[in-house]
Amino acid sequence: MSLNRFQQLKRYLHVSHPDDEETHWFSKMEPLSSKLAKDFSRYYVPSTDVSIDEMIIRFSGRSAHTVRMKNKPTPEGYKILSLCHAGYTFAFLYTSRIKSIVGVEAIPGLSATFSAVVHLAQILPHSRLPFNIYMDN
Repeated sequence: MSLNRFQQLKRYLHVSHPDDEETHWFSKMEPLSSKLAKDFSRYYVPSTDVSIDEMIIRFSGRSAHTVRMKNKPTPEGYKILSLCHAGYTFAFLYTSRIKSIVGVEAIPGLSATFSAVVHLAQILPHSRLPFNIYMDN
């Protein structure tokens, strides 16, 4: 089999266990993602000034969950909402172009993104410090 033929077959091949039910679109990343999120918040306490912003993880393959944002340094990829302080990511949420934000309960009267911002703000350790949260539109 030639390399070209192998790459053609590999492009459309998807292997998964038939009994696995994928509940989230990012379920293959879930074990690593939850471990990172837990460790990020355990080993670092942010000071009073934090920001909530979007990050784009570069991805140029085929996925219905990628977003395209022209005029950005990374124009195409997965969009992640993150709670950061001084270059350190304290918490994050995956977003999708076609599905709601996983793990965020919808707040009546607020958009899904605004509900995600409220969710990220509630993750902060409120008993330790008052926080100033900076966001762009």
